Amino acid sequence: YNRYVGVVEDLFRASAEQKGDEINWRLSARGLIALMDGLWLQISIDERPGATSEALEICDRFIEQQFSRS
Repeated sequence: YNRYVGVVEDLFRASAEQKGDEINWRLSARGLIALMDGLWLQISIDERPGATSEALEICDRFIEQQFSRS
C-alpha cells in the first residue's frame, strides 16, 4: 500500500512540476486514493450500466480541481 501511495504522490508531484503549479501533492494523492477506494466499493455493489464510467469521470474531475485551485 505504501508503495502505491508513493507512486500516486510521484504522479501528482511530476504533474505539478510540469504545469508549474504549487499544490499539496501529498494531500491530493491521499484524497484521490480515498475517493477511488469509495468508488470501488460503490461500483462493486452498484449494478447500473455506466457506473464505472461515472466513477472515472468523478476521478478526472477531482484531479482537475487539484490543479485549478493553485
